[in-house]
Amino acid sequence: MSEKETWRKPSKGQLVTAFFFVVAMTYAATHQNEPKSTATSSDTSVAPQAPANPEPEVARPEQEAPTPQAVAATVVKDVTPKPVFVALRETACENYNAGSNEIKKSAVYNDFFKSWKKNDHKIDEMIGEVAKIETNTGGEYVQIKLRVGFGTVANTNGFTYPGPNEIKKNTALYKVIGDLAEGDKVRFSAKSVEPKPNPFSESDATCGDEWKVKYTAISKE
Repeated sequence: MSEKETWRKPSKGQLVTAFFFVVAMTYAATHQNEPKSTATSSDTSVAPQAPANPEPEVARPEQEAPTPQAVAATVVKDVTPKPVFVALRETACENYNAGSNEIKKSAVYNDFFKSWKKNDHKIDEMIGEVAKIETNTGGEYVQIKLRVGFGTVANTNGFTYPGPNEIKKNTALYKVIGDLAEGDKVRFSAKSVEPKPNPFSESDATCGDEWKVKYTAISKE
């Protein structure tokens, strides 16, 4: 049989099928290296949107700076420089501790208190805090101890009670103290300021921070 006899002209249906086959193969060849999408409906996100009617910002009133008087009123503070008599006691304490033996230390103690009596040291308009108020039996005398920046001051006379510094009943100072309580801030003045004596300890008398005074004025802050 010859080649002419074996070839047959393709039908119209076969041509259409072949055309779509070629198109499909071409599409597969051109898209086979593209990454597959893995997104699902749950992966979608919605960008935040501004509210339809945003609330207007409310302007805050400007705060005025506090005046110096207002600042001073919030803090009751003693800004008085350290009194001279405190420095004298600190120097005596240094000399006492530097003594090589008890004899030399006693000499410093004696000289310190002897020289102290030559001057009447005073306190003028100082701020203090009430630490303790005590009276004798029946309240004929009152003692008041105040905390200050360099220790405590009190109108005690050491171990003698009552003494010359106690405040008597029915006096102006007695009435003022009668309206005070522990922790109150006061403004006070005093005279006859001296280290509180301690006959049992030279060291405490020389280096301590307790002071004996005679009050001349006390007022509540």
